[in-house]
Amino acid sequence: MLVRYVARSAGAIGCSNQEQQEDHSMNKDILEGKWKQMRGQVKGWWGKLTDDDLDRAAGKSEQLIGLLQEKYGYTRERAEEEFDRRLKEAKDA
Repeated sequence: MLVRYVARSAGAIGCSNQEQQEDHSMNKDILEGKWKQMRGQVKGWWGKLTDDDLDRAAGKSEQLIGLLQEKYGYTRERAEEEFDRRLKEAKDA
């Protein structure tokens, strides 16, 4: 789950499990709620994703993580880490 990466990094700074869950939910909400606005940014981050891939993902985090695994050969954990890192960057920008 996406929470693994957040849990690992948050655990080091003392975040509770509830805070970790909220962070994951916020990342998912950011992606789904702002998909149209973020679509170009997502394509910039992961240039191997085609417009058809982005249509299939439709802002759903699990779909996008699966596509990262498929297109980039990432492990599930690596795809989740990359996804979380990019969304955190976008949120903090």
